[in-house]
Amino acid sequence: MPAASTFFPGRAVQQIGYATTDCAEAVRRYAERYGVSKFLLMPNTESIIAPGQIAILNVALAFVNDTMIEFIEPVSGSDAIYRDVLPSGGFAIRHHHLGYSMFTEEEWQAKQREIERQKIEVVLSGESPDVIRYQYIDLRDDVGHYVEYLYYLGRGGRELLEAIPRNS
Repeated sequence: MPAASTFFPGRAVQQIGYATTDCAEAVRRYAERYGVSKFLLMPNTESIIAPGQIAILNVALAFVNDTMIEFIEPVSGSDAIYRDVLPSGGFAIRHHHLGYSMFTEEEWQAKQREIERQKIEVVLSGESPDVIRYQYIDLRDDVGHYVEYLYYLGRGGRELLEAIPRNS
């Protein structure tokens, strides 16, 4: 039996990821209703879903204390993993995944070995060179959502984390 920290690493969940039909509206509502007013906006972001598959996404990131809020609006390309949880019309925000951070190759490789050992489906895997490696595993049948592993790569990863505004 694996240690609990194999699948749920770190001191806590780092990120709560949401899919939304309108990133700008999601940001507006979070500012108005919950006081989360400072976001890093990343429109038309290319995200590698799998080799040869790119999704174009509008992304907004904000920290509230030590928890990152992520909004993802599917725009085009191979974006079904986000689009599939959303209604076909109207505005919506839907919980999509929880993200766990790691900072060493050893942590990343330990996750990979356990995923392979248990034959868990990896539904998304990509990298922004010298910044971040990311991967979704499908635990929807067990816990109701995807789990994302975020491996921050050295200086580039630290710079990304520092660029995300903090709300208190």
